[in-house]
Amino acid sequence: MARPLLGAVGMVARGQLRRRWVVLVATGLLIGLAGAAVGSGAALIRRTATSYDRLERATLVPDLQITMTSNPDLAFRAAAVVPGVSGVWVTRALVARVENRPDVRYIGALEGHPVGSDPGAYTPVLVAGRFYDPAAREAVLDERAASAYGVHVGDLMPLRMLTQSDYQHFDTGFDAPGGPAVSIRITGLVRMAGLALNQTPLLLAPAAAAALPSVGMLVAIRLVPGPHAVSRADAAVARAAAVAGRDRRDPDAAEFPVLDVTHPATDSDPRVAATRRVLVTGLVVFVVAVAITGLATGAAAFARQHDLRWAEQRIEAVLGLPPAARVAARVLAALPAALLAGLVAAAGPLVTGGLGPIGPLAAYEPHPGYAPDVTASVVTGLVTGAMVVLLAGWSAARAGRGGVAARGAAPRGGRDRRVGSSGGSPVADGWVLGDGRRAAWGGPGPAWPGPAWLWVGVRFAVGSRVSPLIRRPALFTAAAAVATLVAAATVGQGVTRLVHEPDRYGWSFDLYVNDVRPEIVTALRADPWISAVSEAAVSTVQVGAGCALGTVGSVQDGAPEAAVPTGPAPQTAPPDLTGGGTPMAPTAAPVVPRRLASTSPGELSVQAASSAATGSRTAGCAQFPAYAFTAASGHVGWTMLAGRLVAGPGEVVVGTRAASTLRVGVGDTVDLAAGPSGGGQPLRLKVVGVGLGPAISGERLGANLLLDPSALTNVQQTAPLHEAFVRAADGVPVSRLVADLGARYEVGGREPPEEVTNLGGIGGLPGLLQVVLGLLAAGAVAHTVLRDWRRRAADVAVLRVLGATPPTIGAIAVTAAAVAALVAVLIGVPVGLGVGRLIWWEIANAVGVGTDVAFPTRLLLALPVTAAALAIVVAGVPTVRRRWRLPNPRNRVG
Repeated sequence: MARPLLGAVGMVARGQLRRRWVVLVATGLLIGLAGAAVGSGAALIRRTATSYDRLERATLVPDLQITMTSNPDLAFRAAAVVPGVSGVWVTRALVARVENRPDVRYIGALEGHPVGSDPGAYTPVLVAGRFYDPAAREAVLDERAASAYGVHVGDLMPLRMLTQSDYQHFDTGFDAPGGPAVSIRITGLVRMAGLALNQTPLLLAPAAAAALPSVGMLVAIRLVPGPHAVSRADAAVARAAAVAGRDRRDPDAAEFPVLDVTHPATDSDPRVAATRRVLVTGLVVFVVAVAITGLATGAAAFARQHDLRWAEQRIEAVLGLPPAARVAARVLAALPAALLAGLVAAAGPLVTGGLGPIGPLAAYEPHPGYAPDVTASVVTGLVTGAMVVLLAGWSAARAGRGGVAARGAAPRGGRDRRVGSSGGSPVADGWVLGDGRRAAWGGPGPAWPGPAWLWVGVRFAVGSRVSPLIRRPALFTAAAAVATLVAAATVGQGVTRLVHEPDRYGWSFDLYVNDVRPEIVTALRADPWISAVSEAAVSTVQVGAGCALGTVGSVQDGAPEAAVPTGPAPQTAPPDLTGGGTPMAPTAAPVVPRRLASTSPGELSVQAASSAATGSRTAGCAQFPAYAFTAASGHVGWTMLAGRLVAGPGEVVVGTRAASTLRVGVGDTVDLAAGPSGGGQPLRLKVVGVGLGPAISGERLGANLLLDPSALTNVQQTAPLHEAFVRAADGVPVSRLVADLGARYEVGGREPPEEVTNLGGIGGLPGLLQVVLGLLAAGAVAHTVLRDWRRRAADVAVLRVLGATPPTIGAIAVTAAAVAALVAVLIGVPVGLGVGRLIWWEIANAVGVGTDVAFPTRLLLALPVTAAALAIVVAGVPTVRRRWRLPNPRNRVG
């Protein structure tokens, strides 16, 4: 019995393949191309999402980075006490002003190790040129900093070095740097990860750095992996710092910690994480959209092929071939198509292996060039081939059940439900073509005013009752394509609005001047080119009752950083300036944080990665930069998302990220620890607003506070920096104002925060995604129109027999096509807006900006018209319309 059955299965499969090989090959190629797009997208997602992590591994980012003032003996003692060390690098840190520029810019540098040596920690990846000659006056530069400074391989970079005294007086300002002038040859461009990326992008040859003054020491340590390795190292460094803290120190360096410890390997750059989330989300949306569209299209193609030949399965059933054998024969015939689809899909990740990470993350790829993802290729090929087999089996079983069981006898009510016949059609349900002005049921029932072709076309499009989308794969595909297009457009509109509207990220000014003094503010106020000037004091504050512990840890991993208490302080209870509540618990003096300074990509962060720059915390204690504005003329302030600005010393405005970290909102209260000088006192302030302000101290966007000047004086943890925020007068080009002021002062232009820059760095990806999804949506709508009308071919023939004229059939075709397209749009638009809203909420939270949605109004207005017009064009193709207008012998059944 088995051998004859297998022979029958093989015979049917050969017949299917002989008659339908062109259709099967085309279907397999279509599904294979969709699989190739999905596999390529998955490989690109993997390479993009892992680029920064792979760069950290390639550059041997240290587990511990210890910075201190220029004290080599202390640096080596600190490195010696750390247990479980696998690699250590002790070097000097330098700071220089970049010369021959229209503005004032500073850059941090490290004394590099000899080429060929293996310190086991911090080895940048060379991407252009060569490494420096250890005996020459040469250096390598991070490629992002090189782009910011306009430096290329082989250029001379003129520098004026800062002395130790210059560095320690950054907050109060100094005249020209007191160090020597030197020109350094840039021999190569490198890629760096970790804290050195923004702080010390210049790596000097040992001979070049030996004769230059340093401003500090850096110890980079790699630990042997193990449980609690980092916490044990932190404890050892804290003990060493406690001993060193008893030594006599330079009074000018008193505000710096004795040993400042960070964890670059675990405290990954949060800005990179936010950018990665945005890019990966966009790619995932694209991959899902292509996968759904390809799957639905393949299912519809196989369903149409098997539905049109249901009579063949009926004959096979009469001849004794069981359902499983009939399905097996058609699956066997589809195996060549599955093989073709698998090969085409597997080629996708191999062909696109030359594509590196997209957007700003391309700058973190440690190994640029062709890198095929073999795993993605194999998995994509196998899954795509398996999906072809499953779709062939599903559609064959579906057609077999409908063609034999349901078609062998009339169902209840005596109505024939053949596919391609009038199941649920206007004709079978009793529609009649009356006088051309009314359409009514054949029996007693309602009459609908208007031309018959209009209502017949509507019923052709929607059926006698609304069917679930899953039962109409063509309509499901079109609705899904429209939804993904609208979602991508919603996200793209939000990104465009954020990048082009500085107020949305808290920059309501045109430029700022660093380290201002009263005479500078007076001169700015009198300048006719300036319409508004606000002076701001910038310091750090510690928030929460836990600040009495005297340490502040990283917000990324929750583990406290090694820090040294500065000693006991008077225990005082804070006055409650909010008008109610209970006093805060007594607090000890906190650790003195590093000094803040403005940064830009490739520019030195003077505090060497202050924990306050990102907003850091321990249990119950968080440290943030704090601003206090004083308007000199006009007003330049924050962008408020909720509540209002500060109106007195008992109020505070928190940034978006600070509000999330502290879990506070408008109406709550926060406790701020007293400053370490002994002259301040702790305060309890009421949160009156949540907003965004300028992030010029190296902090993440929204990780700062806005206080009243008198309140900041009580709780500031460092001597404040004084900045002036300036808005140009109407008609004055900002570039001219920057050039004019930059010749006299240290000026910073209005540059978006790195989170926004990275988001804008995705370039045309949203637009490209919308184009691709728009083409998919157009193809899905066209396929829906053709698919639905092919299913109605028998009904059209019946209408012709009943006397419908060719113009009437054409009007029905156009109406049904337009209605089907509008149904897909009506379903897809709300779903797309909902999905786009969720995606934008995720992106906005990652960046730290407002989560309100920017709707793609133009697309929403144009989409219904475009979809209906496209459907009408497809329905009006002459070769197709002739088939609809004339009775067709192939539509005969029975």
